[in-house]
Parts: sequence; C-alpha cells; structure tokens
Amino acid sequence: GKKSNGSAEDAWALKITNSGGICSPIGSCGSVINGTNVFSKIYSGSFSDSFADVAKTSDGNYVFAGATSSFGGNRIWVVKTNQQGTSCAINASGECSGSGIYARVFDGGFAYAVDNTNDGGVIISSSVSLVKLDMNGLTCPFSFGTSCFESAQRFSRYFGRTLYDVQQTTDGSYVTTGFFTP
Repeated sequence: GKKSNGSAEDAWALKITNSGGICSPIGSCGSVINGTNVFSKIYSGSFSDSFADVAKTSDGNYVFAGATSSFGGNRIWVVKTNQQGTSCAINASGECSGSGIYARVFDGGFAYAVDNTNDGGVIISSSVSLVKLDMNGLTCPFSFGTSCFESAQRFSRYFGRTLYDVQQTTDGSYVTTGFFTP
C-alpha cells in the first residue's frame, strides 16, 4: 500500500470508540463520534518506524513507544501526543517538544513497552535496557551499552537483555520481564 513518506513502514496510532467507531480516512483523521475523540495518525520519517506500545499519561494524553530507522538507525522512538493524537512538529532528528507533548529518540534498540510512573514520567523497556523519562520526556545522557543515573526521574539501565514489559510497583520500584540467555 501507499506509505505516507515513501518509507517501508510508518508508525501508526488509532483510537476507536468502545463500539468500534473509527474516523476516515484511516491514517489521517480525527473526529468526535458519540462524544468520544477518535483518531488515526501516522508518524514517520524516511525509513521504517513503528510503535509497539501505548500508555495513557497522568495528564490525559498518550505516549507511544517503539523504534525508528529514520532517525539514526535502529533506535528507541517515544512520541507523546495530546488527547487527539496530535504531536509537536517532529524535526529531522525525530524530536520535538512543546505544550506538554514531545518526541524523543534514544539509543537502545527497540522499545517493547511503556508505562506511567508515579512522578508523571514514563518508563520504557527495550531490547537491551530500561529508560526512565521525566514528565518532559528527558533522560540522562547515555549511549548504547552504557547506563546513567541523574535522578529517580531520569535514568537508563543497560542490561544487554531483551525486556518485554515493565511496571512500576506500589513501593516505587520497577518489575520487568524478558528473557535471559546464559
């Protein structure tokens, strides 16, 4: 089929009503159906981009996590949108910020899961690491294969193992799942 930027794959997000109502055309729409905001949005660069997970944030918006090949190779891509699925204007680096929404690109492979944290940020599990973003989508500086710790709101922990899911526990710790090859 036709791709929005001629890329192999585009990251896509869809919100439907509880009865399956959608807006049209799929890939580029937003409307209100029976009092519910629905949308279908494509977020992409020049190469393959995809989302693997979504979380509703504490401010009522959405954060999508996945991978991008468009912005520096196989990297984690996180896009926080407003309630209508609208992102800020994503630049050539795959990033942007403004009015409580953002897009960020990080080393660390492919993001499998994203979850809210008690401090208004998000935690992301990926093919090799956990990355904790603050409420503005920022983390401490790190590169592939390294860990960093700036604060409880901003850190990255490299494991070199695939982590499929992550949740914050009631005591503020994190539990994650994945696989280990000895």
